[in-house]
Amino acid sequence: MKREEDGTRVEGISLSLLENQCDIVEIRSPSTGEDLQNRLSSLIKKYQLPALSEISLNEKSAYEVALIGSISSKRAAVILDRNGLAVAMDPLMSSVYTGVLGGFLILALDEKNPSGSSAEGVQDSRSIGLFAKLPVLDPSSMEEVREMIRDGFALSEKFQVPVLMRLSHHLTYAQGNPKGISLQPWRRETLFAKNPQRWAATPRFRFLLHVELNKKLNEIAAFFETLGEPLPARLKKISQRNFGIISCGATYSLIESVLSDLGLKEQIPVLKVGTTHPLPKKRVEGFVSEFNRILVLESPLPAIEFQMDHRKKVMGKLNGVVPLNGELSREGLASLLLPLLVSIGILSEKTSQKKKGTTKIAPSRKEKSSCHLLIDRVQKAFPKAMVTGDHPEQVFCALDSSSSINLAAGIYQAFHQDGRIPPVIAVTEGEAFFHSGISALVNAVYNRARFILLILDGMGRGEEIARIVRGCGMSQCEVVSLKNRAILLKRMREALHALERKEEEISVFVLKG
Repeated sequence: MKREEDGTRVEGISLSLLENQCDIVEIRSPSTGEDLQNRLSSLIKKYQLPALSEISLNEKSAYEVALIGSISSKRAAVILDRNGLAVAMDPLMSSVYTGVLGGFLILALDEKNPSGSSAEGVQDSRSIGLFAKLPVLDPSSMEEVREMIRDGFALSEKFQVPVLMRLSHHLTYAQGNPKGISLQPWRRETLFAKNPQRWAATPRFRFLLHVELNKKLNEIAAFFETLGEPLPARLKKISQRNFGIISCGATYSLIESVLSDLGLKEQIPVLKVGTTHPLPKKRVEGFVSEFNRILVLESPLPAIEFQMDHRKKVMGKLNGVVPLNGELSREGLASLLLPLLVSIGILSEKTSQKKKGTTKIAPSRKEKSSCHLLIDRVQKAFPKAMVTGDHPEQVFCALDSSSSINLAAGIYQAFHQDGRIPPVIAVTEGEAFFHSGISALVNAVYNRARFILLILDGMGRGEEIARIVRGCGMSQCEVVSLKNRAILLKRMREALHALERKEEEISVFVLKG
């Protein structure tokens, strides 16, 4: 079931990119990639825009195609989720050193844990920005996404560096979709200048590029100091100087909403930091100097706290006042704030009790995917088998998307050392197979692993998948309809018996819906 936020986020990203004349958009996001591609393609066709939008099979490909577009003086964007950024770290780290020519935005879609729990596995791409020395923008609303996409392209072109923008799953529009966006065709010439010392830098030139990057970061930090108001406007109306809050991104919108619910918005000043790296330290320290105590609220990682030089007054994740694990929800923020305000003396215990329960959050819904339902059936039919999959909540063992094949091969090799052949079944989806399952299957064949592989074709490309599987050296590959459940289970039992007798190595079944 799609959330309302998904629709507004897709619409806002698509319109904002094309409004700012983005020439190339590369997408790799299992959660919203198809919706983004459909909307971008529709807008490009409708307004006859000179732009390219496409879905890549894996994150590394997406990043590199967008990057070379930017190096060729085009405006480019790559859209990945947090896990996808980790997969693309190799070209990402190099691109920070070499830099770009055209504007280059890395849009990171930070999602919840696939299980739907907001308390675990919450993604935070800002950590990659700090590690890679990338400028990081952290909008608090979809209105700010539009502004920051514009400013991000300008920043990237001015300093010739990639710019990372975090797009939290909480982001929505305050009132409907963006207004006043006009899409007009544009023309931007492709220009690529050969410069091997930069684009193919050896270690000596990498060192020089690193020196230049550090200089750019200092200049960007100084530039970030000029953005936004030095202090929140309502600070002038607030007499208390005991307590202030620093926040960023979607967490800022949440805390503003919670303070409004609690009737404390005019009593508690909040400094919004939209540029979380490099941190505008002068502006932050100027705010800190106004108060006796400062609470830093960000989710889920303490990216702002890590960069603060003076934390004597600061309460946050690093000293345990704010939970280090999980995501800050509306209810969680209210539960955190009320006793804290009582201890500081801003609220009385009686007033705090009255305000409890004024902030509510709707329960989340979890729905099983088709792959999850298939795994349920397989586990019931083969209770002794070890089933590996692509998502932790589904199976016996899982690490990440597309991990099932490698895990199945590893389990087989571990048991094979003891002279045993375990019943192992790997389950993956067609998209995950194209993403990184092909190389995993080739590796398993090369090392003579033995297991059953089920590939759930939700893309209508079953025969194509089967041809690729046979090209990897699999003679035992069948395309079976999920409607013929009895036939599938029979063939799987036969395959397991053949594996036990060492007659077959890997048996693959491509399952059509």
